[in-house]
Formats: sequence, C-alpha cells, structure tokens
Amino acid sequence: MLKKRLDAITEAHPFYNLNEAIYETLCQSIIDLTLAPGEQLSETALAKTLSVSRSPVRNALLRLQSDGLVTQSRGQSFQVAAMGKTDCRELMEARIAIEGQAAFWAAERANAQDLAAMEASMKDYLRACRAWDVNAMVKCDHRFHQEMINAAKNPVIAEIYAQISPRILHYRHFLFTQVPREAVAPIMENSGKQLRSAYDAIRMGFGGMARERIERDIAGMLDIVGHW
Repeated sequence: MLKKRLDAITEAHPFYNLNEAIYETLCQSIIDLTLAPGEQLSETALAKTLSVSRSPVRNALLRLQSDGLVTQSRGQSFQVAAMGKTDCRELMEARIAIEGQAAFWAAERANAQDLAAMEASMKDYLRACRAWDVNAMVKCDHRFHQEMINAAKNPVIAEIYAQISPRILHYRHFLFTQVPREAVAPIMENSGKQLRSAYDAIRMGFGGMARERIERDIAGMLDIVGHW
C-alpha cells in the first residue's frame, strides 16, 4: 500500500523531490489511518518497503514530528501520534479561535472566486453526507474550511491553519472510526446546516453571523468526542 501510494504521488507530481514524495506518502497514510495511531515506524522497515534509502525516510519522519503526526521517545523509534480526547478538545478550541475570526474577515474580503469555491465545497459536502461517503465528507468539509481561510486574506492566519491542518484531518478520520454512525449522523446533518448558514453569511457580508456559524460547526466535533 505504501509503495503504491509513493508511486502514485511521484507520477502525479513529477517535480517533487524524493523527500517531498515520501513525506506526502507517510502523511496521507497517517491521516487516513493506513498507519494506525501508536504504530511503530521503523526507518529501516519503511525504507525497505518504499525501496529508498533511510535518509529521506528520516527527513520525512522528522517533518511529520513537527506536524504533530509522529512522536519519538528518547532513545526509541518513531511512532504514529496517539489520539486522545484532551488533544482533540484542545485542537478544536484552537480551531474555534482561528477559524471563527477567519470567517469574520472572509465576510469582508471574499471575492466572487472565493464564494464560488466555498459554495461548491459546501454542496459537495452535503452530497457526501447524504451518501454517507466518509472520505468525501472529510475531504469536502476540510476544503470548505480551507477556502474560507483563503478568503480571509490574512497570511498569518493561513500559516497557522496550515500548521494544524494535518492534525485536523487525522482527527476527522479517527473520530469516524470510533463513534457509531447513529451518533455521528445527526451531528453531521447539523454541520451541513451550519456550513450553509456560514456560507450565506459570508456571501452577504455578515461577519458576526459567519463567525458564530463556523464556531457552532467546529463545536460539533466536540459533540462527537462526547460519544467517543
């Protein structure tokens, strides 16, 4: 699986250097739980699996460590970061602070292209929810939030969001594996309503309302944690 993913990434991005391609391979594999939380990551074993030397593997693991997706105890090998309720709560609280303000600024600064991108992502998310396509739900929801961040036109906010984005995606996938569908479905339905309302508020320039709707949407992730 890892080698096939590396080959696909290399083919899709021919100008990536080996370090970048291996980083993307391991990052995607951690986010979608191909590499499970707590799993040991041996540099030697990964290098053999990917048919590369250990050096680019180690570089990728160190970068993933800075992303918060990989940990390393003193004198021990790397491992995929474990998932905890406290970590999830803290991440969602940070999102509320960052994305709530981004929604406010997006309502002032979004252009027609930004609005079109957000609308398309919002509609794709609603379709994914109706089909209960978990991978598409995660992808489309994250895309909407990323486009909202872009619409805020604040490079510092964008930089902070980029730093936590891998962890956000990791938790989104993980929570869907931990919580029964019957508990998650009503929360996802409400999330869709909040995204639609947030989009409408941004489109009409109502910053305070946009911030409130996005904060409610993110708070829904905390509701999911309550069922964990």
